[in-house]
Amino acid sequence: MIVAYMCHPVGGDVEANLARAKLWLKWLTESRERPTAVIAPWITECEIWDDSNPSDREIGLSRCRAVIERCDEVYLVGGRISGGMDMERRHAVYHQLTVIDLTHMGTLPPGAKEPLDDDGELAAIIEEFGVPCSECAQPLGDKYYQGVPDRGDLCLRCHDLPAPGAEESPVAPSPTIDPAQLSPAVGKTAAAVEAMQASVRRATGENQD
Repeated sequence: MIVAYMCHPVGGDVEANLARAKLWLKWLTESRERPTAVIAPWITECEIWDDSNPSDREIGLSRCRAVIERCDEVYLVGGRISGGMDMERRHAVYHQLTVIDLTHMGTLPPGAKEPLDDDGELAAIIEEFGVPCSECAQPLGDKYYQGVPDRGDLCLRCHDLPAPGAEESPVAPSPTIDPAQLSPAVGKTAAAVEAMQASVRRATGENQD
């Protein structure tokens, strides 16, 4: 059985991101044709320890890197590549694992609805006003910074302010990686990529011909 590690953004609205990550974990587990154990141990870690605490976060990332070394594949999901995901991706590349970038599919897996908050209002708010800024919760509008590492999607105002608890300005977003460009480095097999692409086409209703 293949063991695959799932990467997903956490920073910003941690609770909402963990809820989305669980939807992705379910979809990935149910959509694989090959026997695959998809794991995301950081979901439990973030529910036990404080991801906003630098010490807890670094220790958690070190444990995740140790898990990645024991996996066969790594999936990138969630609509963007955060700073933590980029670190995990690079670690997987270093250990010559198969890395499959599915961030182009958006923040949610096919057929999933935006998870609701405790009051059942989040999905309705997003539908009416659009995606909110990860820090001030105001609607982002047409122009905003997408996927700022460890901060999420930011409005123009919040992007120009220092990150909470930080003295330096936030770094620029990590670029989205084209899986085709990574093929030589991460040792992707044609079978693994074709199987994943077939699953995506079926899930999104695309013609496979």
